[in-house]
Amino acid sequence: MRALFHRVWAPLVATSALAGLAHAEIFDIIVGPGGDFVFSQPDITIEVGDTVRWTWESAGHNVGSGLPGDPTPFFLSGPPADVGTIFEVTFDQAFLDANAVPDNIYAYHCHPHGDLGMVGSITVVPAPGSMALFGVALIASARRRRR
Repeated sequence: MRALFHRVWAPLVATSALAGLAHAEIFDIIVGPGGDFVFSQPDITIEVGDTVRWTWESAGHNVGSGLPGDPTPFFLSGPPADVGTIFEVTFDQAFLDANAVPDNIYAYHCHPHGDLGMVGSITVVPAPGSMALFGVALIASARRRRR
Protein backbone atom coordinates (compact mmCIF):
# COMPACT_ATOMS: atom_id res chain seq x y z
CA MET A 1 0.00 0.00 0.00
CA ARG A 2 2.77 2.45 0.88
CA ALA A 3 4.37 1.90 -2.52
CA LEU A 4 1.02 2.64 -4.17
CA PHE A 5 0.85 5.97 -2.35
CA HIS A 6 4.32 6.97 -3.48
CA ARG A 7 3.66 5.93 -7.09
CA VAL A 8 0.15 7.31 -7.48
CA TRP A 9 -0.80 9.84 -4.83
CA ALA A 10 2.52 11.56 -4.14
CA PRO A 11 2.87 12.84 -7.73
CA LEU A 12 -0.74 14.06 -7.64
CA VAL A 13 -0.12 15.93 -4.40
CA ALA A 14 3.03 17.51 -5.82
CA THR A 15 1.26 18.42 -9.05
CA SER A 16 -1.62 19.89 -7.09
CA ALA A 17 0.69 22.00 -4.94
CA LEU A 18 2.34 23.42 -8.06
CA ALA A 19 -0.89 23.95 -9.99
CA GLY A 20 -1.28 27.53 -8.80
CA LEU A 21 2.25 28.38 -9.88
CA ALA A 22 1.78 27.04 -13.38
CA HIS A 23 -1.03 29.49 -14.11
CA ALA A 24 0.20 32.53 -12.18
CA GLU A 25 -0.83 35.80 -13.79
CA ILE A 26 0.27 39.42 -13.60
CA PHE A 27 -2.42 42.00 -12.86
CA ASP A 28 -1.55 45.52 -13.99
CA ILE A 29 -2.71 48.60 -12.11
CA ILE A 30 -1.96 52.09 -13.36
CA VAL A 31 -1.01 54.58 -10.64
CA GLY A 32 -2.50 58.04 -11.20
CA PRO A 33 -3.95 57.51 -14.70
CA GLY A 34 -4.52 60.85 -16.44
CA GLY A 35 -3.01 62.65 -13.46
CA ASP A 36 -5.97 61.67 -11.26
CA PHE A 37 -5.62 60.56 -7.64
CA VAL A 38 -6.86 57.02 -8.35
CA PHE A 39 -5.68 53.54 -9.24
CA SER A 40 -6.94 52.17 -12.59
CA GLN A 41 -8.31 49.01 -10.96
CA PRO A 42 -8.63 49.81 -7.28
CA ASP A 43 -10.29 46.56 -6.18
CA ILE A 44 -9.22 43.29 -7.75
CA THR A 45 -9.45 39.58 -6.99
CA ILE A 46 -6.45 37.40 -7.78
CA GLU A 47 -5.35 33.83 -7.10
CA VAL A 48 -2.57 32.62 -4.84
CA GLY A 49 0.68 32.91 -6.79
CA ASP A 50 -0.43 35.86 -8.91
CA THR A 51 1.52 39.13 -9.08
CA VAL A 52 0.16 42.66 -8.92
CA ARG A 53 2.21 45.18 -10.90
CA TRP A 54 1.68 48.90 -10.36
CA THR A 55 2.98 51.26 -13.07
CA TRP A 56 3.16 55.02 -12.51
CA GLU A 57 1.46 57.17 -15.15
CA SER A 58 1.79 60.32 -13.04
CA ALA A 59 4.38 61.39 -10.49
CA GLY A 60 4.11 62.00 -6.76
CA HIS A 61 2.47 58.71 -5.78
CA ASN A 62 3.45 55.55 -3.95
CA VAL A 63 1.76 52.29 -3.02
CA GLY A 64 1.65 50.98 0.54
CA SER A 65 -0.38 48.29 2.24
CA GLY A 66 -3.07 49.21 4.73
CA LEU A 67 -5.47 52.12 4.91
CA PRO A 68 -4.80 55.86 5.12
CA GLY A 69 -3.76 56.56 8.70
CA ASP A 70 -3.44 52.82 9.38
CA PRO A 71 -0.61 51.45 7.20
CA THR A 72 0.57 47.86 7.49
CA PRO A 73 4.13 46.61 6.94
CA PHE A 74 3.27 44.11 4.21
CA PHE A 75 4.50 46.11 1.21
CA LEU A 76 5.62 49.63 0.30
CA SER A 77 6.91 50.91 -3.01
CA GLY A 78 9.00 53.56 -1.26
CA PRO A 79 8.70 57.34 -1.32
CA PRO A 80 6.48 59.03 -3.94
CA ALA A 81 7.91 58.16 -7.34
CA ASP A 82 8.20 59.43 -10.90
CA VAL A 83 6.36 58.46 -14.08
CA GLY A 84 7.42 55.04 -15.36
CA THR A 85 8.14 53.54 -11.93
CA ILE A 86 7.13 49.90 -11.64
CA PHE A 87 6.45 48.06 -8.37
CA GLU A 88 5.39 44.41 -8.04
CA VAL A 89 4.16 42.16 -5.25
CA THR A 90 3.66 38.41 -5.69
CA PHE A 91 0.93 37.04 -3.47
CA ASP A 92 2.26 33.49 -3.14
CA GLN A 93 1.56 31.22 -0.18
CA ALA A 94 4.72 32.33 1.61
CA PHE A 95 3.58 35.97 1.39
CA LEU A 96 0.10 35.07 2.68
CA ASP A 97 1.52 33.03 5.57
CA ALA A 98 3.90 35.82 6.61
CA ASN A 99 1.29 38.59 6.22
CA ALA A 100 -2.03 37.05 7.24
CA VAL A 101 -5.13 39.27 7.14
CA PRO A 102 -8.82 38.39 7.50
CA ASP A 103 -10.26 36.84 4.36
CA ASN A 104 -6.97 37.50 2.48
CA ILE A 105 -8.09 41.05 1.65
CA TYR A 106 -5.09 43.37 1.41
CA ALA A 107 -5.95 47.07 1.48
CA TYR A 108 -3.51 49.50 -0.15
CA HIS A 109 -3.26 53.24 -0.68
CA CYS A 110 -1.11 56.11 -1.89
CA HIS A 111 0.40 57.69 1.22
CA PRO A 112 0.18 61.32 -0.02
CA HIS A 113 -3.30 60.92 -1.53
CA GLY A 114 -5.05 58.17 0.42
CA ASP A 115 -7.25 60.68 2.23
CA LEU A 116 -8.37 61.91 -1.20
CA GLY A 117 -9.63 58.42 -2.07
CA MET A 118 -6.56 56.93 -3.70
CA VAL A 119 -7.13 53.52 -2.15
CA GLY A 120 -7.72 49.96 -3.27
CA SER A 121 -7.85 46.33 -2.20
CA ILE A 122 -6.54 42.99 -3.38
CA THR A 123 -8.53 39.88 -2.50
CA VAL A 124 -6.50 36.67 -2.80
CA VAL A 125 -8.39 33.42 -3.39
CA PRO A 126 -7.11 29.84 -3.85
CA ALA A 127 -6.27 28.84 -7.40
CA PRO A 128 -9.00 26.57 -8.81
CA GLY A 129 -8.14 22.93 -8.18
CA SER A 130 -4.92 23.76 -6.38
CA MET A 131 -6.01 21.99 -3.21
CA ALA A 132 -8.68 19.64 -4.60
CA LEU A 133 -6.29 16.80 -5.42
CA PHE A 134 -4.38 17.42 -2.21
CA GLY A 135 -7.60 16.90 -0.24
CA VAL A 136 -8.38 13.68 -2.14
CA ALA A 137 -4.89 12.35 -1.40
CA LEU A 138 -5.28 13.09 2.31
CA ILE A 139 -8.67 11.38 2.45
CA ALA A 140 -7.32 8.31 0.65
CA SER A 141 -4.33 8.20 2.96
CA ALA A 142 -6.54 8.49 6.06
CA ARG A 143 -8.84 5.72 4.84
CA ARG A 144 -5.88 3.41 4.28
CA ARG A 145 -4.65 3.97 7.82
CA ARG A 146 -8.02 3.01 9.36
CA ARG A 147 -8.07 -0.42 7.74
